[in-house]
Amino acid sequence: MRRLDLLISADLDQELTAIAEGAGICRHDVLRRGLAVLKAARIARARGLPHIGFTTDPARLDLELLNVL
Repeated sequence: MRRLDLLISADLDQELTAIAEGAGICRHDVLRRGLAVLKAARIARARGLPHIGFTTDPARLDLELLNVL
């Protein structure tokens, strides 16, 4: 493990806390999951899937991200 010190604005700090509380997870897990989404997007783009979006019809998805929140 490595330690990372991060300076963020008060607004971003409030948003990070709100997301963590809403999901019932720690603030550092919010950051880890956010990085996992960015990693998945990078991999998807390399596979020719350049768009990220939301849909009401999961059958239309080429790639699904699970356990984000």
